[in-house]
Amino acid sequence: MQPDDSAEKGDAEDDGKDDDRRVIQLQPRQKGKEPLPWRLEEIRRTLAEAESVTPSPDQEAINSPEVFYDRFGFKWPKEDRQALIDLKGKYGMTDREIRVFHSTGNLSRRGGVVRLTAYPSVALAMGLMIGVLSVLASVFFLGAGVAFFNNNSSWVIGLAFGLALVALMAWGYWAHIDPYFAQRRAKQRRPPDE
Repeated sequence: MQPDDSAEKGDAEDDGKDDDRRVIQLQPRQKGKEPLPWRLEEIRRTLAEAESVTPSPDQEAINSPEVFYDRFGFKWPKEDRQALIDLKGKYGMTDREIRVFHSTGNLSRRGGVVRLTAYPSVALAMGLMIGVLSVLASVFFLGAGVAFFNNNSSWVIGLAFGLALVALMAWGYWAHIDPYFAQRRAKQRRPPDE
């Protein structure tokens, strides 16, 4: 018993009565083969050969200065945008790291070549300076505390100088030490074959 033959006979008998139940095959059935696998292979082959219609976010940033500005916060010519995206991909950096490098002056460009320029000597010098400033800030905070408990109004000045030194230390870390460690992390993420 073949279900296809009975279905065709039933369709022939009901011709004109039930048009809703009629099945029309677009491809003739091949004996011994399932139609689904060869269609799947054709679809897979077509999808593999097809190119993406939408450009990647990196390609959009290279082609459009507005997209690049919205993403990184600064404007560069197309040649340098391409070099920066290549550098970002090479080191696996995030957009935030790129913005930090640019805003702290640790991202240099010249003639279509973009480099990370966070030097360890600058980071070390800033670390030493932060150490000295932290001792000085502690002295100001201690003096402010003593003046406060002695009912002297000069505690405000000591507190203000101490907070100013803390702000200076935070800026030094953000501008010189953090970019150095970000550059180091980026270079460690780089594949060993390059």
